[in-house]
Amino acid sequence: MLTFAQFERELASERTKDKMLERAKNGMWNGGIVPYGYKRENKKFVINPKEAEVVRFIYDTYVKTGSLFKTYDKLKRQEIKDRHGRVFQKALYITF
Repeated sequence: MLTFAQFERELASERTKDKMLERAKNGMWNGGIVPYGYKRENKKFVINPKEAEVVRFIYDTYVKTGSLFKTYDKLKRQEIKDRHGRVFQKALYITF
């Protein structure tokens, strides 16, 4: 009986994982926080032009300076804020 129960758990887990991968292949979002630079429309990711511009600025600045500190400093000096109106900070975006 225990072996059968374990098999059922593994099968359910595998089905869930396969379903989530299929949704991702179709460009659908499986949940969680939407990455900065995108917005969710009809269960799919769509580029948010305003945020995408900030993302390009961040990457360009980092490539030019090679420094995360200088990148954050430049964002602060130009008063570029995240989608919640806060100044970008390293500590706010570290998730575990």
